[in-house]
Amino acid sequence: MSIEAKVETITPAMAKEILAKNKSNRKLRDGVVKAYRTDMEAGHWAMTGEPIQISETDQLLNGQHRMTALAACTFVEGIPMLVVRGLPDESQLLMDQGTSRTIADMLKLEGGAGIKNVTVVAAIARWLTLAPVPNEEFENYLKRKCSAAAALETYRNHTDALSVAAERGVHIRNVNPLPMSISALGYCYFQFAHIDSEKADQYFYAFTDLAFHPEGDPRKAAFNRIAKMLSDEEMKHGKMLAISTVSVLTRSWNQWRRGEQADTILIRSREGWIPPVKPI
Repeated sequence: MSIEAKVETITPAMAKEILAKNKSNRKLRDGVVKAYRTDMEAGHWAMTGEPIQISETDQLLNGQHRMTALAACTFVEGIPMLVVRGLPDESQLLMDQGTSRTIADMLKLEGGAGIKNVTVVAAIARWLTLAPVPNEEFENYLKRKCSAAAALETYRNHTDALSVAAERGVHIRNVNPLPMSISALGYCYFQFAHIDSEKADQYFYAFTDLAFHPEGDPRKAAFNRIAKMLSDEEMKHGKMLAISTVSVLTRSWNQWRRGEQADTILIRSREGWIPPVKPI
């Protein structure tokens, strides 16, 4: 047995050739492939030392998501990757037994112990990286994946604003009588404050002291809708609850900004779940 490890520049065409010998591997996760491809085409892909592993019979043992993403890329030049060749075919059975780093883990490595509310910051960075597209199919939100590299780039571009948004999200969640999603609160605060920080504070103050206007306050309608969502059996999926919270808050914010009245805010229509909208 002769095992060789070296850095190779793999092009999309080469990735296709490697995939042609991918006979036994895990089921592909489309969201992971899409996230990898986005990183590669944006120039965010970095050499991590994690190898593409190929057996002594030229079977791809590890790296099918990376190779699938690279094969779909539109550029023709290659990406340097560490490739290990000559491994026993049966070694695949013991691969990927470790624990993957989360986005929060990456941020801790980036900023050390100086990042407060790092888990919330990571969650908001993920939301921002996968910025909802107005009127996008709701189901897409449940499938979308975010790479750590993309989230880290988002954090670097919005460090201070993300920290403030996380702090506000934690505060609102702690003083609000409803167990609302901190990541959804923080993400919405980030988006609203980017438009008007004073109005963003004013909007969310009502959720902490329940000082709603007597008639038709969209913020009260949002509060009541979220209270019902929290007791809805269909909302047990945490991701669905968070996305629905963003949908309710963004639509409530727009109504409030326009001076409109609202006694209720729907989360479903005849067409299905109502997605978030772009804040104004």
